[in-house]
Amino acid sequence: MASRNKKRYLHEGWISKWTNFIGSWRPRYFMLEPGCLKYSLEKDGLVKESFILSQCTMRLCADDPVRLDIDVVGRGVVCLRTDTPAEKQKWFVAFKKAQKILFQAYQKKVLTPSGVYSIEGRPGAYGNSDTAAEQEGTAVLESPQHYISVEAPAAVPGKASDEPSVVSPEGDDLAQDSGRKSVDVSELFIKTRFGQEPQTSLNCMLSNTSCFDEITTKILAELREVLSGDSLKKVETLGLIAREYYESTQQLYLEEVRSRKELEQSLFRVTRRNMKLEQQELTRSAGVVERKGHLAEMHVSEKSHTVDSEDSDSSDSAYCGHVEDEFFECEDFAQRTHSESFEDELVATNDVVPAEEPRQESPKGAMSEDNATVDAASAPAPASGKVPRGAVINRRTRLPRPRTELKVSIWSILKDLIGKDLARISMPICLNEPTSALQRDCEAFEYSHLLDTAAQQANVIDRMAYVTLFSITPYGSAVGRAYKPFNPLLGETYELTHRGFNFVAEQVGHHPPICAFHCHNQYFEAYGSTNALVRLTGKSVEVSIIGPFLVNLMVGGAKEQYSLQRCYVVIHNIIIGKIWIETVGTAILRNITSGEFAVVQYLRKGWFDKDFHKVRALVFDRYATPHYHIYGKWSEVVYMESVRPRSVRRQKPLLKPDGRLDYDTSFYKNEEDAWDAFVNEIDWEKIDVVPGTKKQVWKPHPRPPCHENYYGFGYMTMELNELSPDYDPNRGVAIPPTDSRFRPDMRAYEAGDMDWAVQEKQRLEDRQREAAKKRIDGERSYKPQWFNKKLDPHTRAASWEFTGEYWFRKAEGTVAEGVPDIFAR
Repeated sequence: MASRNKKRYLHEGWISKWTNFIGSWRPRYFMLEPGCLKYSLEKDGLVKESFILSQCTMRLCADDPVRLDIDVVGRGVVCLRTDTPAEKQKWFVAFKKAQKILFQAYQKKVLTPSGVYSIEGRPGAYGNSDTAAEQEGTAVLESPQHYISVEAPAAVPGKASDEPSVVSPEGDDLAQDSGRKSVDVSELFIKTRFGQEPQTSLNCMLSNTSCFDEITTKILAELREVLSGDSLKKVETLGLIAREYYESTQQLYLEEVRSRKELEQSLFRVTRRNMKLEQQELTRSAGVVERKGHLAEMHVSEKSHTVDSEDSDSSDSAYCGHVEDEFFECEDFAQRTHSESFEDELVATNDVVPAEEPRQESPKGAMSEDNATVDAASAPAPASGKVPRGAVINRRTRLPRPRTELKVSIWSILKDLIGKDLARISMPICLNEPTSALQRDCEAFEYSHLLDTAAQQANVIDRMAYVTLFSITPYGSAVGRAYKPFNPLLGETYELTHRGFNFVAEQVGHHPPICAFHCHNQYFEAYGSTNALVRLTGKSVEVSIIGPFLVNLMVGGAKEQYSLQRCYVVIHNIIIGKIWIETVGTAILRNITSGEFAVVQYLRKGWFDKDFHKVRALVFDRYATPHYHIYGKWSEVVYMESVRPRSVRRQKPLLKPDGRLDYDTSFYKNEEDAWDAFVNEIDWEKIDVVPGTKKQVWKPHPRPPCHENYYGFGYMTMELNELSPDYDPNRGVAIPPTDSRFRPDMRAYEAGDMDWAVQEKQRLEDRQREAAKKRIDGERSYKPQWFNKKLDPHTRAASWEFTGEYWFRKAEGTVAEGVPDIFAR
């Protein structure tokens, strides 16, 4: 008994298993049997998970002396690490031996009744098969009683019995006297896949079919020797039926396996072909340039992490990748060094070539910045590396890697944060999207052409209407995006110049986090600051954007100033159910220069409403007479129609010259209450519109194909973090090192390198805390690079004024001089 327990497993011991980006590598006790590999959290503990060996392929990683992966068909890749290279080799040898034993065990031996029928190696009976066969003898099929008699070795040497003994449930004494023991025939075939080995139902069916075929073949051969005439014909017919059944079932199984392999191979070929075409196009467009400066410190290589599942102790059943996404063998992983991959990746833009091999190790391995589309200057770059003026640059339409699916418990993360401001709390990186809050501010100008159109209108009411339309558009990009942007570091900047305007933003405050921005072109100038307040209510998250948003339209050589107001966004079902977003609240937009204003309402979805994302607005002149009715869905389409002017007009403007509401201070407590009263008096159901004036005035841009796999990003959002030639310092472009594009944790996260992203995020946060400790009086002594703090004359609140120095120094090529590299290691 002791010897049998000792040989229970072919190999066993502790191996480190990748769990998730939080747990990283965790020790697990693995046990290898001829039929399956299983593991538990502790030695002799409950089995946490098991894998049938016929479904597994073990791969050795040449670039890691202690790393090995097990590819489980239909389930994913299990990433393992041993303590030593020798132990890795032992596990590999034992794994191959176990698979060989399993293969031999399935070669069932069925002998004639003159000897014995031996049915070995059926799933679950793998044990010490050879020893068991010697000790227990072999089984004899007894069809009448649904039992198998097992003849002891002592009964065999003499002579075989001419007639197989019939053993019944009541015939235990007979079985013992003849040296046989009974086995239930009902145990010959697998009736359910739920058992000791986690087989698929298809494999269980194939195992049953093979067992049935071999048993019936031997029985029929025996019957042919003793029967003749009509009985023999019936036996032959039965044999043909059994053979036909076996062959048809086997053929169906092979077709299923073949179809799956063909699908995987076709996906593999398409993926490789696309990557090669993109590489050829990139190389032909601009060639390969060397990476310079601090970007070389990002530790980026072609390797891309296979981890996109979780394996926490509470679940512990996820893998480092999905087999549908794994087209590459471990031995094919990147063979080049980090420095070589830097030179090969950087093609024309700092946007990189898609990596052909998945990433293997974490966290010491590098990430792959494999941008998915051609992103190079159409004209070859001159020797200086600068982008030719007017060169056409093809922007990417998808990220380097799809969004990594991380099966983490959102509730376990957020349950202690209910009621708190999440913007001030460092959240797990899995809740982020690869954009910064500065880039989100820039995204608000995706439809800046509406401001261009507004500035070209001759009528001030028309200008107010187009400014109102522009204020609605930023919410359209929020649909399908439930992830938060990265919190910028203090001093972090961002610029964008290729979309018809010049935008620059800087993180000017950390507690609270404040982003100051400035955007302009020949038609408008927009500026302000944003402070996002993120509050968890339990089942939803409310995001409120606080801060001024002012727009100056260039009208006839003069500036016409508008004040915009934002509403808050609610993200529903963050714990359970399908996540959806809505914008709620009332916004007042004002023309501070001449007194026109607009009331915009974002309606909350009711319990029984089928439609959501509804918005409605009225555009008023300075005397509170409505002129335009705007309505629709801010996520789909917005319409505008004219309103018949009222015959009765106010005697004086509703707004004061400074843009504030002129209200009765004895009747209303404050301006906000006065505005609420004004809005409540609007009868939205009885707006007298002019027939035939309805027209569609805005519709959101279509999103790229498969945008759901890329955080729901639109085309502009895909471009925000792209390191294209016009933002690449290696091509002679003047850009400060504080730009969000150079942030290593966000770039690693975009490329799917979770390990490196987590490490870099922690490093940058620690560095920011250390810098804050060195400032004796906190942020009061901190002076931003490009914005100055001042008191706004209209709102009487602190605001941030753009100095304009950024664009002057950029034109001179000195914008990066004297700027601290806040991302450097």
